[in-house]
Amino acid sequence: MTLRAVIVDDEAAGRKAVHDHCSAHPDVEIVAECASGLDAMEEIRARRPHVAFLDVRMKPLSGIELAAQLSAEDTPVIVFVTAFDHYAVRAFELNAVDYLLKPFDAERFATMLARVRSRVGERLTPDVRREVKDLVLAAVRDLQSAARPSEDERLIIEVAGHVSFVNAVDVEYVAVDRNYVIIAAGQRSYKVRATLGAIEERLIMPRFVRIHRSVIVNTAMIRSIEKWFHGEYVIEMGSGRRFTSGRTYRRRIQGLLLRRRAWQE
Repeated sequence: MTLRAVIVDDEAAGRKAVHDHCSAHPDVEIVAECASGLDAMEEIRARRPHVAFLDVRMKPLSGIELAAQLSAEDTPVIVFVTAFDHYAVRAFELNAVDYLLKPFDAERFATMLARVRSRVGERLTPDVRREVKDLVLAAVRDLQSAARPSEDERLIIEVAGHVSFVNAVDVEYVAVDRNYVIIAAGQRSYKVRATLGAIEERLIMPRFVRIHRSVIVNTAMIRSIEKWFHGEYVIEMGSGRRFTSGRTYRRRIQGLLLRRRAWQE
C-alpha cells in the first residue's frame, strides 16, 4: 500500500530532510508540507494521511500540541521529530510513540518507517487511530510531568483522620478498588477515596507507567514481564503481586521493554 504522509516543520531544512528520506521509499507519497502547526491541522483533517511527521518545537503551535489537539478520528500515525529534547525522547520511548532524533540517517528512517507500515497495516482503522491518540496523549502527559517542578515528591495520604507522608519513589503500585484507590508502598498499603487520575498527576513519569485503566506501576520495581494472550502482558512486581495489562496499553509495555533493552546494551 501507499503511505500518505504530511511533513510539518517551521524550518525549511527540517522539511527537506524528511522529504528527502521519504523520497527514497517508493511507497511513501507526500501529500502536504506545512511550515506551521496551524496549517498542518487543516491539512491533516482534509487529506487524512497515514502518517504525519511533526517537529516538536514550533511556534505558535508545537508538534506536541498539534498532536494533542487532533481528534481521535483525524489522528494518523504520529512521528515526532526532535533535535535535543531529552525528556521528549524518554516519553516517546516509554509510550512506543515513533520519533526521529535529529540528525537521523537512512537506516534509522527505514526502521521507523517499518514500524509505521506495521501499525497502519492494510488501512488506518478507527481503532488504530484511537490507539495512536491514546499513546500520544500518554506521551504528552509524561512530558508535562517531567517538566513539572518536583520540590516535594511526597504523597500526602489521609486515612481515617491520620495523615501520612509517603515518598513517591517508594510506591510500588496504585490500583483501583471499587470507589477507592490502593497505594502500596513498602510494607504498607493505603486505601484512599480518590480517583486514579488524581494520584497519577502526583507521580513522576516515566518512572510510573499506567498498564491498565485501573493500575499504575513503578517501573523500577518490576521483577518480570511475560507476554500473555491477545496483546496483554503479565507484570510481576518485586513484592510478588501480579497484574495483567490492558490491551489498549500494550504499546506502553512494548516501549518499556525497548527502553530496558537499550539500558542493557
